[in-house]
Amino acid sequence: MTHSAPPDPRRTRRGGARSAALGISLIEALVALAVMAFGLLGVVGMQSTLRFNADVSRQRGEAVRLAQEEIERWRNYSVLRASDAASGQLAFESIVSTGPVTLSVADANTTFTRTTTVVPETPGGPLVREVNVLVSWQDRRGDPQEVLLSTQVGFVPPELRALVALRGDRGPLAQPGGRNPLIPRGAVPIDGGRSRFDPPGGAGVGWIFSNDTGLIVAICPPLPATPDLCTATTRQLVAGSFAFARPTLRVSAGPPVPVAPAASDAELPLSVLPEDVRIGMQVRRQFPLPATIESCFTSASTDRRRVTYYCAVLADEPSRSWRGVLEPIITVDGTDRWATDVYPATLPASSDAPPTDANPANYRVCRYTTTDRNVYTPTPSTSPSARLRHNTSHPYRYFSADQPYVDRNFLLIQAGQGDEVFGCPTEDPDTPIQSNTVHHPRLTPPSPSPS
Repeated sequence: MTHSAPPDPRRTRRGGARSAALGISLIEALVALAVMAFGLLGVVGMQSTLRFNADVSRQRGEAVRLAQEEIERWRNYSVLRASDAASGQLAFESIVSTGPVTLSVADANTTFTRTTTVVPETPGGPLVREVNVLVSWQDRRGDPQEVLLSTQVGFVPPELRALVALRGDRGPLAQPGGRNPLIPRGAVPIDGGRSRFDPPGGAGVGWIFSNDTGLIVAICPPLPATPDLCTATTRQLVAGSFAFARPTLRVSAGPPVPVAPAASDAELPLSVLPEDVRIGMQVRRQFPLPATIESCFTSASTDRRRVTYYCAVLADEPSRSWRGVLEPIITVDGTDRWATDVYPATLPASSDAPPTDANPANYRVCRYTTTDRNVYTPTPSTSPSARLRHNTSHPYRYFSADQPYVDRNFLLIQAGQGDEVFGCPTEDPDTPIQSNTVHHPRLTPPSPSPS
């Protein structure tokens, strides 16, 4: 008879412990999985938030681009009047409220709506329009989003789009639009790397510019004349504007007394030119020979706060340069009224030719510039860079002027009152914007006025 051995208590205990241990491991694994699941949920949520924020950021960037694109389009108007706009040109008068316009952008996973609101200029106030461009859209959650950009656009001839106080010292450092930046912005591209510009006041006469050099290479009759009727030439553009500053009134015990215009009057002149005053411009060209006087075209703004002028100055063929003096023409009822201050026949280095005419019926011409270049005379050893600095500073006399010169701006003031000679306003140190002016006297004595 066979007898089985009784079970070993130690083995039984070891088996129970092993079974218990296996159960604990399973629980630990389940807890670890639960913790990891909660962590993954957080990671997924974070990733979703990051994707949403990145999506909104990209959409906002596109919205800003669309708004900036519209603002720059308004800023880059080509003409002032809608009636003067050719096909594809934008006029200042056309800056009006538009929209809403629906815009689709690739990979933006939304649709944008652009609305432009234009606040027109106030009657009698500055000719400035406020432009507000609002771009709105819905993000992926359906929440509304929007971007608003605002700017102001002034009624300024496109080819002279700068504050009148700024001096014209810009050079052709870049070629925006594939042409010299000193070519008037209103010029229309034509074939052969050229552009045509019809100067205001020129009765439709067209100047043909080389896009590369900015040189005027031909003068054409009004359209629709054919190009074969154009006359080849070599000329440089000189353009700018006149503003007018009435004398301020000093009130004391007696009646108000006119006093010379202040710095603020030169910084932002808003006075209206009297109806009986006529402003013109001519260039007393001394080279190339023969010396002569060249006429310019002028055009007054509708509110007579500014008169713009445009000159095509004949240049020497090999050097493409000229030498001479800009001479404003100021008449009242046909009578010469430019102040009688005259430069001496010779130009010694110490001469400043201070103003002396105090006749209240006459007008003094002040030149916007930060450098008094009335008496500068270069020598044969003067470097080309020094000549360039001289010409771009809006000087009294130009030497070897071999590029277009725009923003040649002037300020017209009353010559004086009684015994007081009105000088040209100087820069305002509290708001420095290069509004300093220098007296611009005559080169030769004026002709006797008719009695």
